[in-house]
Amino acid sequence: MPAPASGRVAPESAQQPTPAPGSSSEGG
Repeated sequence: MPAPASGRVAPESAQQPTPAPGSSSEGG
């Protein structure tokens, strides 16, 4: 997908700035 607009953050980061361990995103 296209790069985020200036001063805009991805929805994923906005939703989970610090994902819990074991998350699919983290994979830990």
